[in-house]
Amino acid sequence: MTDFYNRLAETAHKLIDDKGTDCVITSAVIQGSFDPETGMPTDDLPATVQVGRCVVLNYSDSLYNSPESLVEVGDKKILLSAKGVTLDSLNGTVEAIGDTYRVISVKDLNPAGTMLIYEVHGRK
Repeated sequence: MTDFYNRLAETAHKLIDDKGTDCVITSAVIQGSFDPETGMPTDDLPATVQVGRCVVLNYSDSLYNSPESLVEVGDKKILLSAKGVTLDSLNGTVEAIGDTYRVISVKDLNPAGTMLIYEVHGRK
C-alpha cells in the first residue's frame, strides 16, 4: 500500500509542478525562551526560507463571511506540493504570483504517513 501512496505523492507533485507556480515560504522568527535547567535565556530561532511549487485558488463564494467560516473576502487557498518542503510554523508567509499571504491555517494531506500536499489558507 505504501508504494501506492508514494506514486500518488509523485503524481500530486507532477500536477502542481506542471500547472502551478513558484512560491517562497518564509517562517516567522521564533522568540527564545527561558531554559529552566541552565537558568539562561535561549536564542531566537531564525526565520527559514524554502522554495516550492504551489497553485493559488479562490475559495467558493459560499464560504465568505458565513458565520461558521473563518474565510474572508480576498483569502486564497494555496495547494503546496510537499516535495522538499516542510511547514513547521503557522506564523509564516507564502509569496506567490507577486502577492504575499499570511498563513492562517494549514491542513496536510497525509494518508498512511506519506505526505502529499499542504492546503494553506492565506490572507493578504
